[in-house]
Amino acid sequence: MNKSIHALIFSFSSVCFLLLLHFLPINQAFIDPFSEYIKHQDLMDITCSRFRDHMDPKLFDNRIFIINTGITDRQKIISAIDFLQRHAVKAVGVDLLFDSLAGNAQDTVFHNLVGNSASTVFAKVYHGRALRSTSDSAEYSHSFLVPADHQFYVNLGTDDGYTARSFQPFYDGQGAVPSFPVAIAAKMDSHSIKQLSGRGFIKEWINFRRFQSATNDASGRKERSFPNYAVVDLDRFLEDTASYESNYFANKAVLFGFCDIKTAASLKDRYFTPLNQVPVGRSLPDMYGVVIHANIISMILDNDYINELNVFITLIIAFLIFGFNYLLFERIHNRKYFFNLALIRLLQLLQFVILFSISIWMLAQHNLKLGFVMLVAAIIFSYELWEFYFLKIRWRIDALFARWSEKLKNA
Repeated sequence: MNKSIHALIFSFSSVCFLLLLHFLPINQAFIDPFSEYIKHQDLMDITCSRFRDHMDPKLFDNRIFIINTGITDRQKIISAIDFLQRHAVKAVGVDLLFDSLAGNAQDTVFHNLVGNSASTVFAKVYHGRALRSTSDSAEYSHSFLVPADHQFYVNLGTDDGYTARSFQPFYDGQGAVPSFPVAIAAKMDSHSIKQLSGRGFIKEWINFRRFQSATNDASGRKERSFPNYAVVDLDRFLEDTASYESNYFANKAVLFGFCDIKTAASLKDRYFTPLNQVPVGRSLPDMYGVVIHANIISMILDNDYINELNVFITLIIAFLIFGFNYLLFERIHNRKYFFNLALIRLLQLLQFVILFSISIWMLAQHNLKLGFVMLVAAIIFSYELWEFYFLKIRWRIDALFARWSEKLKNA
């Protein structure tokens, strides 16, 4: 039978094998001896930390202003939000919980001035559904201080339990309830939310472009990025309110949250992100949650999303890799080189380097995330599957087709 037909059969069966591995609930650590070492890594980590320029002053986002609250002081937050509301701020996002009443007049002031303000958005934290429970659990602010319809989820997607790479734009409740950064972006530009909603994805990759480190470089070197957001301590902000022009905060989003950039003394509300300067073997989370939300808001307002290659297209590419390698390996086998196996491994390594380079370039330059793991698996398994097919299966298929051909002739 023609070798091209064998290549098609081999490619189709190999893709089916990949799908089986992908969906079977088995421990696949035996496949990759390096899996334990790189299991918390992703192509985004290398792309964002090494192949994007974070020194460009053009990345500074003047639409977002961050206030580091430090230890939460309600009176200071009331004073700051009162000032912002009197200066036409577009949106105020408070990444803090106010879950108890003080039992004094301050509660009423907070309720009237802050909690009921149309421009304010408050955080709450989703914990999921407890065992044998019919309702979801969450942490949220006291309903007297902040009405329920002013509170939105701040949860960030950490697929590996460590690194924040994605978020859920909308949560199912009474309709599609926007998350914390989406609710803020909606107050700034409702059209951008329509674009986000129209994408129809349950999860969105966070397109990290703006680096605002939560750590100091142990070597004493200066930060490797230009500050991408204006960040000021709450006390300093209240002291300097007179220095801001009357229209400075007009059409801006101001985010309140804990982000002690200077000392980085606390690990509170800090995450690993793809912008971490040490993508492998890292020890300290590099970004505060409020800064991650700022990156999400910037992404939404700029319509700057990361698109993931369709699974069907990924399978087609894997199919082509298997087909190409089948013909390549058969040709090398027929030449009977003394160093056949070494040559094949070298070609597989070359294919990996080419695929890795293309994946990095597509993500860094075109915001397109390839199904890298599945394509790498196609390269890795192609020789072993070819060897099994060529030695064990091919002659059976040839014999089967020969019998069918004979029957057709006799018919």
